[in-house]
Amino acid sequence: MRTRSGDPAILCDIVTAELGRASARKWSITDDGLWCKVTPDTYAIPDQGWKLHVSATMLSAPVVLSRVSRVLAGAGCAFKFPARLDDYWKFLEPHCSRAQAGKFITVYPRDDAESVRLAALLDEVTRGLPGPVILSDRPYRAGGIVHYRYGAFRGHRTLGNDGFYEIRLRAPEGHLVLDAREPRFSPPPFAVCPFEVPAAGRRPGAAAVMLNGRFVVREAVRHANRGGVYLAEDTRTGREVVVKEGRPHACADLSGRDARDRVATERSRLEDLAATGAVPAVVDFFEQGGHAFLVEERVPGITLQRWSDGNAGPLGETGFGNGAAEVLPVLGRLVGLLKAVHGRGHVFGDLSPNNVMLLPGGELRLIDLEHAAVPGDTVMVGGTPGYLAPELVEHVGEPRPAPDGGADLYSLGAMAYFLAVGAHLDPPAPHLDPPDADLDPPDADLDPPGSGRGATGLDRVAAVATANPTLALLRPLAEGLLAAEPERRWPLERCERFLAELTPGLSAAELTPRPGAAGLTPGEVASGLDAGPGAAGPTRRSAAGLTPEPAAGGSGTGRSPGEARLSHRIDRLIDGGIAHLVEAADPGDGGLAA
Repeated sequence: MRTRSGDPAILCDIVTAELGRASARKWSITDDGLWCKVTPDTYAIPDQGWKLHVSATMLSAPVVLSRVSRVLAGAGCAFKFPARLDDYWKFLEPHCSRAQAGKFITVYPRDDAESVRLAALLDEVTRGLPGPVILSDRPYRAGGIVHYRYGAFRGHRTLGNDGFYEIRLRAPEGHLVLDAREPRFSPPPFAVCPFEVPAAGRRPGAAAVMLNGRFVVREAVRHANRGGVYLAEDTRTGREVVVKEGRPHACADLSGRDARDRVATERSRLEDLAATGAVPAVVDFFEQGGHAFLVEERVPGITLQRWSDGNAGPLGETGFGNGAAEVLPVLGRLVGLLKAVHGRGHVFGDLSPNNVMLLPGGELRLIDLEHAAVPGDTVMVGGTPGYLAPELVEHVGEPRPAPDGGADLYSLGAMAYFLAVGAHLDPPAPHLDPPDADLDPPDADLDPPGSGRGATGLDRVAAVATANPTLALLRPLAEGLLAAEPERRWPLERCERFLAELTPGLSAAELTPRPGAAGLTPGEVASGLDAGPGAAGPTRRSAAGLTPEPAAGGSGTGRSPGEARLSHRIDRLIDGGIAHLVEAADPGDGGLAA
């Protein structure tokens, strides 16, 4: 047995021990930095076929790997697994690509017959062990953690028109087709499934889904590894509601908490804060088919991100951003919401433009309480880059005691900057890469000239304030809230006094935010819906994917809608395209595709 590149780790040690136990000496274990690839020296890797995936949780992973590698060592079959247990979290965290989520062990059988035989053996030895459903695959057994899909083992690397290599499959007729990795079971038409197809299953065009005998699902708003967000009709009241799903074993961390626990915690926070009127009301909470569902009221309005997108533009001859008369009332009401939340002994944890709704009457609501907590509770640290306090940045993705209200104060300062400028602050150092972090990335904003992109901390506020009259007005507050040391940040009472001194000269009409300023009527956008990573406005999703709604009309501020929105969409298309190509690319030199 040969081990090449990479230091020994606990998972590799487990496999090494199982290979030794099976007297399997002519094997190679190769660590390419992310994957450990385990291959018999005489193994001829097929180009494509029915591969197996075995899922696990962070807690069950060592046991799953031990049992699976024992079977595969005896069978002489190649497989791979994450080189380190921490690497596997990348395939479990809430914003992992759904097509890749949960894939702990990938098995490469020699042919269809071996695929079926090994699936049965692996299902037997892993029965009762927890792991999430792998959405790109079909489970071998309902409730089991062994899955199968047809795809490339090595595949055929083809240079695409955009300059990136793609992995392709060869059809029986000889032509190459893309090995599409979708978050649903979608084998190519020519692949004949050797497994027994489950008799039950929802067919396209089947009747609408009814949840808890009461809620009829009408539309999928967002799909994510942790579960979907849906619009549904409450048949008791006839009202539209928002349903959030927590999938069993999805996003399960080393404490054993999974997406179901997170949804249940969010429900508790909503109920704790119900008396404040700052959050959506809970309509129902239940489990069905092992999944947890939180039902909330659907609040009308638009996010502050969407509001700013429709308003921000040139201010006079040299300035840019949002006018003070529109920003001050929004910021004042935001301070009031945080004060109400803190008054109930909670921190919001993820104050950002996509998590605040502006109602038709000008009131605000906080949505998406995924990171809300009582200070001192153990939480998985996360939030939105640019809005997450510096003392939390280096601990993203770690279980730690929940921060106190000082973290929300920093987020409020970042919100003051955003509302004035119409752009996001960069995350404080150290820079975080989204694949390694439990973060909701901010929208790919269009930064006006002089926006200070690339600067850091309070220096950026000072630089941008010279060209932005609203930020210049709010500079003392923004700098007071963005202090690196939590104890130096302005308390909310001081923020209230500061804003009160700025507003006496403005009329009531001037101090009422306009929800329709983005060119939308209040009923056009759903509230209480997680905008999700990088969302800039309302979207409609279905099983087929994402279809952005048309951009809103001009804001009347003199900004060119075509220039801003075209640049914005190009950035998002490039980001999405690169992410897709990275997922489709061969992940390592060993030629074993996921």
